[in-house]
Amino acid sequence: MQGRSIFFICVFFACVVTGFASEKTAEEKKHLPAQSGFGMAILLGEPMAVNAKLWISDDSAIEAGAGWSSYRRTHDVRKRGAPYAYIELVRHFFDRVKAQKGKFVYCMGAGLEYAYNYYEDSYKDKQYYGVRFPFGISYMFDGPPIDIFLKIDPSIVFYYHGVTSDIGACVGVRYWFK
Repeated sequence: MQGRSIFFICVFFACVVTGFASEKTAEEKKHLPAQSGFGMAILLGEPMAVNAKLWISDDSAIEAGAGWSSYRRTHDVRKRGAPYAYIELVRHFFDRVKAQKGKFVYCMGAGLEYAYNYYEDSYKDKQYYGVRFPFGISYMFDGPPIDIFLKIDPSIVFYYHGVTSDIGACVGVRYWFK
């Protein structure tokens, strides 16, 4: 467990340092509809969730989501799933991959997660907290206020038996309100 967690943390910080070292070009400064304001998304994967995103600067946003996790790390008992919520700060890296129209955007960040595991025997129901390190790629369309994305969310989980690692992955579509 410790080896995987340390690996994820090192990769995360190496990517953040690399991103801060780059300068923005004129093309990067061109704003698309999905590059500002407030958006709502539907995530399909693990967890299934509704997501809200609010830009707080040209390259940073706050994301929060709530939904249902059908897979959570547990030991010794069958489970029924878990309500799941998270919040994270995400940094975006524009134009690392060129597109003829729109933009491909890499993102990574850090945040907190919470889940409440339901078991077949309700007296064993437990909650847990975690620190998550999301990263992914999205495509922001040039015309409509929509982006599509793929995201992977490794995390360090603190629960009733101790500490473990976990990972989630999802695809999503987000609509941007003006």
